[in-house]
Amino acid sequence: TPYGLRSLNQDHKDYNPIYIGELLDRDMAYHQGTTWSFPLGAFMSAYCKVNNYSEDSVEFVDELLKDMENHINDDCIGGIAEILDGDSPHTPRGCYSQAWGVGEMLRVYYECILGKQKELDKAHN
Repeated sequence: TPYGLRSLNQDHKDYNPIYIGELLDRDMAYHQGTTWSFPLGAFMSAYCKVNNYSEDSVEFVDELLKDMENHINDDCIGGIAEILDGDSPHTPRGCYSQAWGVGEMLRVYYECILGKQKELDKAHN
């Protein structure tokens, strides 16, 4: 999704993308299809790295970060939700301002968009 990675594939028989209801209902959805924001950072970093920080890969990651910027400005201003519903419109759930989600987007911006990881990789090779 534009806001993270789903915890379970949409085609899986146990897919449950909406984190609502009583505690048991929410627990059953927590790792069964909700979207987690923080793994998106690892995906974006890996995408840039395996594509040797090409202009196309950096542009792709920049577009993902712009999608995340909409979330930062629309929901808990300045924050990124821990989880979101797995299906559109990807309603924020759980902790509405999760430090690891924010930290991952900052790290990716620093490493991929500003190009700092590419510089570090060159220095260590």
